[in-house]
Amino acid sequence: MIKLQSRRTHRFERTARRRRSAGSRYAAEDEETEPDPSDDEATVRLASTAMKAKKRKPWSALKKELSSRETSDLLIVIRDLHALSAENKRFLEARLSTVGETLEEYRVIIEGNMFPDVIGGMSVSLSKAQGAISEYRKATGDDLGTLDLMISYVEFGTDFTADYGDMWEGFYDSLESMFGKILAKLDSLESVSRQIFRDRVERIVETAHGMGWGYYDTIESMLTQAQEKWDDA
Repeated sequence: MIKLQSRRTHRFERTARRRRSAGSRYAAEDEETEPDPSDDEATVRLASTAMKAKKRKPWSALKKELSSRETSDLLIVIRDLHALSAENKRFLEARLSTVGETLEEYRVIIEGNMFPDVIGGMSVSLSKAQGAISEYRKATGDDLGTLDLMISYVEFGTDFTADYGDMWEGFYDSLESMFGKILAKLDSLESVSRQIFRDRVERIVETAHGMGWGYYDTIESMLTQAQEKWDDA
């Protein structure tokens, strides 16, 4: 098997390619320019405006005010929040549903952002996929469901790069970071519960076999260390 180059070497080569392809754009960005006095004036004006802006009430003050309201008034507030955004709708539905009932809805969001329809003009959004995981956790408090979505995040991301080729450094860093969090959560589970997710985690590494930029090497090493602990437990 061809020995993979080090992550540092790959990063250097990729950066060099980007700089060559970007050409004069990088040169222009690297040149020092004289400061524009008007920038400082604008900054001062913005800071002054921000200082004058009304400060938001802390939760303690809002809680006290809400506690004094009638149930009908609180329902109106919740109704208006529900109508304000799709995120609020999902959050409220997840909070009021039974555990796992809205899990698949959040998984679809993660899939759409980690394995997007590139032909249809969609693009990867790590932040939106991560936001879906965080939103589900806060809305439901479902630890196993959250772990399920975290694994889906890495699964979809790994499948995407397997199908479409090399991604950027931050993409792989994000997958590796999430993979590490997954293993940490699996460490805290009983062996029976861990086994439910262990097969999926191992398949992620199998799918990543042969991928460069240090991705496969990193998650394979992380999994090997975790497996040694699990098998000795």
